[in-house]
This record gives sequence, structure tokens and C-alpha cells, in this order.
Amino acid sequence: MNEPVILVVDDDQGAQSALIQVLRREKYVADGTSCAREALEKLSEKSYDLVITDIRMEGMDGMELMRAVKSQCPGTPVIVMTAFASIDTAIRSIHEGAYDYLSKPYEIDDLRLTVRRALEQSRLIRENLTLRQNLAEEKDREVEMIGMSPPMVEVYKMIARVARTGTTVLIQGESGSGKELVARAIHANSDRVKFPLVAVNCGALTESLLESELFGRLHQAGPVRSCEPGHSVSR
Repeated sequence: MNEPVILVVDDDQGAQSALIQVLRREKYVADGTSCAREALEKLSEKSYDLVITDIRMEGMDGMELMRAVKSQCPGTPVIVMTAFASIDTAIRSIHEGAYDYLSKPYEIDDLRLTVRRALEQSRLIRENLTLRQNLAEEKDREVEMIGMSPPMVEVYKMIARVARTGTTVLIQGESGSGKELVARAIHANSDRVKFPLVAVNCGALTESLLESELFGRLHQAGPVRSCEPGHSVSR
């Protein structure tokens, strides 16, 4: 897994360098810039997991930068920092979307904890987005089943009957006949739709590995698995 990437924005070069060193000692990848507009350029060129910015900077300040980050990269949390702490700026920062607010000089342990929590939020947001995209793709696949002939209508009825059950489903047919398509339709209309569907090409696996793939750790998630050649398995 790649190390988290953090962007530090502070026009005080000494404070910026010190914070970057702290983050790198924690095994994070840290970049720095002293200008909010340059920070936005970096964000357009590279994906960051977290932005840490000072509030008082010449030109665009940290609050403006935070609003721009929220618009440009809505899933990226922002931590704001300032040497001129006040209740007003703290409340305004949080209300406008900052993940957290730290005053300078900061306690290293507080910074570490805040960064760790912000990165965890960033990870969860990305996973949520990926899950939503996968679910949308599954829904899109439903329209791939077409046909109104009596045999196809019977297939649709069978899918509807078994989709809501918890029973194991065996789908048989020649290669290319649409076994995986039927498995996806069952999955999309079942209570397991919130779990991923994993298609497994049985013909590409050895016997021992096949057993592990079908009944090992993948069995825990409860997806529908399509097997080639010959049959599909819903578990």
C-alpha cells in the first residue's frame, strides 16, 4: 500500500520545513509550498490525502485555500494551523469544513493524532466512493440482459425467485452463454448487493488454489462468484 501523501502550506519557511520533517519521520510522504495558489496547482497535478495549511498568508489565506480545496478536491481533509489562535477563527474554520484546527506552537503528539485521524477519514471517503462506483457499475450491468422470448422470460422469473433467498445457486451452460451475466443479475437483486461481486475464472486456477479461492477468505464476504468453464456459484 502506498504511503499517505500530505501537502503542507505555510509561508513561514522554517515552520514549513519543521512540519515536513515531523511528517516524514512518521513515514508519510510530505510536500511543501509557501503559496496557496501554488498549493492549488499542486493539487490539480497530484492526488493528496491531506492538506495542512497555515491561516495567515499573503495573497490567498488559509481559509480561502480550504474553501478552494473543498471545491476542487472534496474528499481531501484540511487541517488549519495558526499562531494567532482565537475562538472565532477556530469556530469559523470548523464550520467552513476544516477537519481540525491546531494552534502554533503545536504539541507533536497532538499533531500526530490529528493527522492520523484525518488520514483515516480520507481513506474511508475514498473507499466509500469506490463502493458507490462499483454499485453503480453493477446497476448498469442489469440492462445487459435483453430478450422477450418465452425462454428468456423464464430465466428472468428464475432470477427473481432465487435472488432473495439465501440458498446456493448453481448456474450451468456452455462458455459464452451468459452464466456470469445471470450471476450478476442475481447479485444485483439480492440482499448481498452491498458486498462486491467477485468473478473467478476456475479454468485458470489449480485445484488446490481453486478450493482456497472459493471457500477460503473470499467466502467471508458473501459475494456471488462466477466460474469458468461450466458453472457459476452464488454463495
